Amino acid sequence: MGYRSNLEAKLARKTTRAIKAFNLIEDGDRVMVGLSGGKDSYTLLAILHELQWRGLLNVDLLACNLDQGQPGFPATVLPAFLEKMGVPAEKLGDSTGELPVLSDL
Repeated sequence: MGYRSNLEAKLARKTTRAIKAFNLIEDGDRVMVGLSGGKDSYTLLAILHELQWRGLLNVDLLACNLDQGQPGFPATVLPAFLEKMGVPAEKLGDSTGELPVLSDL
């Protein structure tokens, strides 16, 4: 099955190349993707999820978000995106003063 767009195909190819060239991820790794709510972190998670779905990336994905309470950012956008993708997620607190220890995740 082909990619939804030429851009998605290009991002998937370049991501796969970078993972292999720099040994970024190994089979069976658990990969935590920090989601800020910006386009870059959404795109990274979407591409990794696509590679995982296609069987090209044998990892467990975990999305993490530190909700900094940015004014005007709808609180429902990120949870809806993650639910649609079926990616497990952790909210890491309500402010930068409440960061958890990574070993607790």
